[in-house]
Amino acid sequence: GPATPSLQGAESLDGGSLATAWAGYSSLGLAYGQGLSRQDDLGAMAEFDWSSTELWLSAFWRRPFGAAGGWDLAGRLKAGWYLDFGGRWIHDDNAADRGLLLSPALVASTRVGEGLVSATAAVPLTFTFWRDGGFILAPKVSMAYETPLYGPLTIGVRAAVGWRGGGGDAP
Repeated sequence: GPATPSLQGAESLDGGSLATAWAGYSSLGLAYGQGLSRQDDLGAMAEFDWSSTELWLSAFWRRPFGAAGGWDLAGRLKAGWYLDFGGRWIHDDNAADRGLLLSPALVASTRVGEGLVSATAAVPLTFTFWRDGGFILAPKVSMAYETPLYGPLTIGVRAAVGWRGGGGDAP
């Protein structure tokens, strides 16, 4: 049958649509993607990091641009609103803030049987506005695997490693 669509991989939705949800350490999220053409996807995403009480409400654009060594490649650009509610139960130096997020990413994916393996390298940059303003730079690399579970429902696992730094008065 046809390959199961994904928002994690580099393949476009080919004019279709997809909703997804995730939960893990330390985030919860929802995303919806709509294929505008055979190549371009637009979507919306809400992600909440419960350990830092940070919320990102963003839109994204994804476009495949080729293949290399059996891997499909795509670019993804995410832009949105950042809210830090200042929760201190895990990070006692956390401070409330608001700002704008811009996050370019390179995505690579390949089909393995019925499943999809994907790798993403993202460079999120958030500009904050409260207090004296500042910025957060948080590059992250992630790997994911998802496979069909039942009908159009899939299940997967994703692991990521990243670094976070900033300047000014950003949290």
